[in-house]
Amino acid sequence: MRTAAVVVYMVLGLVVIIAGVGAGGMNEEDIRAEIRQSQEHYGEYLIAGDFEAWSELHTTDVVKMKPGAPAIMGREALLKDIAAVGQAMEWLAIEIRNQDLQVKGDVVYTWCNYSMRMRPRSGGDIINFEGKALTLYRRENGRWLLSHDCFNANAVAPSS
Repeated sequence: MRTAAVVVYMVLGLVVIIAGVGAGGMNEEDIRAEIRQSQEHYGEYLIAGDFEAWSELHTTDVVKMKPGAPAIMGREALLKDIAAVGQAMEWLAIEIRNQDLQVKGDVVYTWCNYSMRMRPRSGGDIINFEGKALTLYRRENGRWLLSHDCFNANAVAPSS
């Protein structure tokens, strides 16, 4: 009887270890919550013009695939790119709505729709964007960070 109890505890311990290996011991709901929080910060940092903090939401080797442009490779290049956009445009509002969020071991992927309101710093009409994105996140230094982002706009329309 004692041997059976030891075997049961060993098996349960192994199950707990295996379940926690891929996600650094986090359960799936905790991972989902961290991704959603990262998405909230994504918009907040852009609106605040805090491009350094925004870039820290990405892995050091991030790949950002914008429409009509070569891929941006690495956090430093990404920071330079977003700072240039920020000199020309002001973010007023950003909303990210997940359509799918899947946790697969050490990788999380999302399919989302987004909406953005931006204003040219030189003046002019507010621009409304509606679009979609596929994103990959992976753990780096204990945090889930955006590693790959491919997005495009459904339509761009000036606000009246």
